[in-house]
Order: sequence, then structure tokens, then C-alpha cells
Amino acid sequence: MPFGLIIGAVSGVAGLIGTLLFAVFYLPVMSTFSESFNPVPGTPTTTIFPGALGIVILIIIPVVAFIVGFVQGLLSAVIYNFLAPRIGGIKIRFEDTSKAPL
Repeated sequence: MPFGLIIGAVSGVAGLIGTLLFAVFYLPVMSTFSESFNPVPGTPTTTIFPGALGIVILIIIPVVAFIVGFVQGLLSAVIYNFLAPRIGGIKIRFEDTSKAPL
């Protein structure tokens, strides 16, 4: 469970950063495009849609990224815990290198 939460949190933060970059660079372009594109000349256009869509995207993408990352982390931990006793798992050796050379 902790591994799933960590992977979910990392995925959520990455999704938030990616969404913020999307908002900074892409949404202004879409806003000007939606104002210049009018399928029926002479009628007013609604310009609230790109902004509202951007706000919804800013909320939904990080939440979905967290959920997907959480599920991926849980599945990875379950698969690892199933296979580690059979294969041998991961072994890490640490060496004390803080001693000053003579």
C-alpha cells in the first residue's frame, strides 16, 4: 500500500506539472483560435469554453494520474511480492566508505 501511495503521489505531481505546462503554453493558443474561428459569420462566439475546459483539465488530469499511478504501484508491489520469494528478490550491499584512507 505505501508503494502504491508513493507512486500515485509522484504520478499526480507529474500530472499537475504537465497540466500546468499545458495551460501556460497551449490554452492561450486555443483561446485565440476559438475567438478567430466562427462557423457562422456575424454571430457572437462563446469564449468561456476554452477557459472552462482548461480549469476542468487542470483538475481532472492530476487526479487521474494519481489513480493510475496508485493502481500501477499496487500491481507492481503485488507482482514483486509474488515473484521475489521464487526468484530471489533484490539484494543491496552497502560499503562503509566514510573511513579516511591511511
